[in-house]
Amino acid sequence: MHDQSRIVAIAARYENLGGGKTIEYDREKKTQTIEESPDALVFERVRSGGNSPGWDGVVKGEDIPRLDKGTYTVTELFLFTHGVVGLDRVPRQYLEAEDSKDLGGGGRFDQEYAKKRRNMPGQFDWGPQRVCWLCQIATDWAGDGGTIKRMDTRVRHPNIVGDTNTVYGKVAKKYEENEEKLVDLSVWNENQAGLTTALSTITVSFG
Repeated sequence: MHDQSRIVAIAARYENLGGGKTIEYDREKKTQTIEESPDALVFERVRSGGNSPGWDGVVKGEDIPRLDKGTYTVTELFLFTHGVVGLDRVPRQYLEAEDSKDLGGGGRFDQEYAKKRRNMPGQFDWGPQRVCWLCQIATDWAGDGGTIKRMDTRVRHPNIVGDTNTVYGKVAKKYEENEEKLVDLSVWNENQAGLTTALSTITVSFG
């Protein structure tokens, strides 16, 4: 069987301007989003499972159930870093060179380092973690009857510890291609200010 799947990642990196400046983007709470622990939400997450809507049951333009991710915590950062990225230790010379006691997660664990050397307002996530969230809302909705075929994703803004995140989605397109029944979902993550920090077009195949 020939596997035609592929992953292409494009990342933009910017020079640290120094002088104590950090990235500015909208984090001021402007929505009715409730701050809550993500721990409980993990167990309360609803999946379609065997109750997949199926291609025939999909309606273009309809919203899919939102995915509440709660308020981002150091625990969430730690679990993703060590559960997905790896368990690497940092040698002494690197810690001393960067004037940090904890460069875990590529410098994401050390709040002062994140501010002074990475221009972030505080401890921050890995962009791929939100890519996983966008995939989650699609698989939760599609259930056992659907398979993720493609994802076209953009991570636009940081996610800082203390930000509260909600993932939304809707059916953008329903069509058939080469006798395959497909649905394109438009999904996005918003912080407490209603700012879209990551978004994706996800193609789901229903066979």
